[in-house]
Amino acid sequence: MGTPRTQARTDPLTGLLNRSAIRAFAERELLRVRREGGPATLAVFDIEGLKAVNDTGGHLGGDALLRRFAAGISASLRPGDGAARYGGDEFLLLLPDTDVAGAELVMEGLGERDGRWSAGVAERRDGEDFESWFERADAALYRATSARRAARSHPA
Repeated sequence: MGTPRTQARTDPLTGLLNRSAIRAFAERELLRVRREGGPATLAVFDIEGLKAVNDTGGHLGGDALLRRFAAGISASLRPGDGAARYGGDEFLLLLPDTDVAGAELVMEGLGERDGRWSAGVAERRDGEDFESWFERADAALYRATSARRAARSHPA
């Protein structure tokens, strides 16, 4: 079950960091990167079809999908990386010392074995705070999700 401190920092369903813990991790990382330099990349994931899984398999089926996806992320983490369930079917991956190309390699390792997903990626900009960094990654997620839906509704 873990210590009260661990319980306060983790999502009980997935075991990943929760929203407040990943934010604290990101703030520490931003301070470190400002001091030492180097890249850091944020990826925001959205699992596609969670509602359909909940509708057909019940919430236990949806919970199982969330846990499998979180396990896939955890297996892809390198020392120093951070991952969180940010809310609902949205996950966040913070990759210190990693540019966008490196983040894409990490995400390729996820594949789609644990559900279909879309992701938005943003590399940290000088002087940027967490909110604007997250907003850029979230906007990229929105574009990726929209493009994926359009491709499915208009197959080539």
